[in-house]
Amino acid sequence: MDQKPASSAIPAQEPARDRESALYFSRLKEMALSEWKMREQSTFYGFLWTLLNPILMFAVLYIVFTKWMGNKTANYPVYLLIGVVQYNFFQMGSTYGLSSLRRRSSIVQNFVLPKEIIPFSAVLSGAMSHAFEFCVMLVFAVLLGIRPGWSWLALPVVDALLVAFIAGLSLFLSVFEARYPDFERIWAILTNLGFFLTPIFYTLDVIDPTKRRLLWIFNPMTAVIEMTRQILIAGKFPGLLPFGGICLLTAALWWAGLAFFHRKERKIGDYLLL
Repeated sequence: MDQKPASSAIPAQEPARDRESALYFSRLKEMALSEWKMREQSTFYGFLWTLLNPILMFAVLYIVFTKWMGNKTANYPVYLLIGVVQYNFFQMGSTYGLSSLRRRSSIVQNFVLPKEIIPFSAVLSGAMSHAFEFCVMLVFAVLLGIRPGWSWLALPVVDALLVAFIAGLSLFLSVFEARYPDFERIWAILTNLGFFLTPIFYTLDVIDPTKRRLLWIFNPMTAVIEMTRQILIAGKFPGLLPFGGICLLTAALWWAGLAFFHRKERKIGDYLLL
């Protein structure tokens, strides 16, 4: 009697974990794109509006501070533009992430999905707009005499680290705003204050050394902006200490943020009804 082979050819099945990961990132992509389109950034005029805020801010700061810092700082227009663009993204991306749960309350309350996708997608939509600003900044830098070099290869890494940092921070901010709607006003005040506590229109060497160390320790945007300047203006790769510090801070922020968000996840729907 013929016997069947001990092993038959069974079509390989995709592991459940791979399917879940694919679905997770598909949802994240679609929600980020829809968030971006809701702000009308997919049109030409929307693109121009995206650039208007950093351009106007740059113009005002340049007119006001160029006599003070222009003679002391090499390539001051590029120096200033880097600070404005990077901090503008931090302020914009964190604000989008903060308000994301309330803006998407219908999805939170009516669909079953990992809720952290919502603040993540909001930050990614801001990153799409930031990518346009960043490209325009590079064009201006070249027109103003900055020569591209090998160090520019580190720019996507530093910028991706900034996106990850904002996303981790948004895990906390979105829950706070869902629980306390007035928190958005508080965050607006804090980010406006942070603008002046970040070396955007001034250099670090004009302030007291003790205060300078405090900015490096307690203001992560100081390290991000200074690393970007080192890459673009000085043509050097970021230092190991600031880069490693931001990596560790971002990893810790994600770990703590996800733990906090998942602990509060079941209460988010109730918070949004208050």
